[in-house]
Amino acid sequence: MTTTAGRKSEMFDAETKIREIFNHFGVDYGTGTNTIDGVRLDTAGFEKTLAQWGAKEECRLASIVKMDNAAVVDLTGAAAVVVSSVKLADWKKVEEYRPEALKITDDKDEVLFRVMTGKGNGSIDKNGVVFGAQTNNGYATVTMQLADSVKDKKAAVKKVAAAGLSNLKTIEDGIEAVLAAIATDEANVDAMFRGAGNNEGEENA
Repeated sequence: MTTTAGRKSEMFDAETKIREIFNHFGVDYGTGTNTIDGVRLDTAGFEKTLAQWGAKEECRLASIVKMDNAAVVDLTGAAAVVVSSVKLADWKKVEEYRPEALKITDDKDEVLFRVMTGKGNGSIDKNGVVFGAQTNNGYATVTMQLADSVKDKKAAVKKVAAAGLSNLKTIEDGIEAVLAAIATDEANVDAMFRGAGNNEGEENA
């Protein structure tokens, strides 16, 4: 079972329904994109058994929870904090495995905007965003320092970052599908391993 939180492996009887497996792992499949071996699950599909799906020695279930695909800007004192709808760890994962998904390009393949990760407060402007920190629950942030003399902080942020925020939302809108593709690839690679060194156990052999 693959979710945005990680992967788990367990053995089930061939007559076990897919719904029962999701419930066993405590997965709220009503809020995510759900698949079995890459095939999208609909309501009827959840009521089929593993045998009815043609599963033999193993199969791969996945549930990628839909995010609220919109960053927010918190104005706090002399700072504006951009909080992404995507966790910093997920940005780093996409940066490593699907860097092309973090770019907006023109018809000549010139990069107009990109998302990157780094350290510290980060930055955002019309050319890109660098996430260097995260909230207590892991969502990526950029902290913009504002002068005390700035009265209209919203206007000040929009002047610097309006285009960047718009482009960031465009990329965030597609991140759910990208993470699902990465999770599937990871599961497929994991399935190639067998033997005593397989930390998921030997039931995959």
